Amino acid sequence: MTKHLPDIEIYIRYVSSEALISWLESQFDVKGKFPCLTLTQEEKVTDCLIVSDAVEGGYTSVWFKSNGTPWSTDRDCARDAYRYLKKEVRCNASATSNDSLQWLQFDEKGEIPISW
Repeated sequence: MTKHLPDIEIYIRYVSSEALISWLESQFDVKGKFPCLTLTQEEKVTDCLIVSDAVEGGYTSVWFKSNGTPWSTDRDCARDAYRYLKKEVRCNASATSNDSLQWLQFDEKGEIPISW
């Protein structure tokens, strides 16, 4: 069993705020005003900060400040976001690998290790 990370952050490329909110609403009860949201699922609460164009190339950062989420790791979250949104998603793989510079990219080609 994978240990839950204390927080989760993923980067989604070229995603609209409407699509992002739709994905979050498929998992959580969403309160608050974009870009600072409070998410609740099964009595677990986490704050979420969304930063559009956080990284050059059109990447939006989605940071779950604590892990009151259904995902154990950034990788699990990124995989789910890609399945729902069909947009390129990236996450840091260092929490699940020994390479602190390793990133994962999820897109139509699958799950690919990248340097970012």
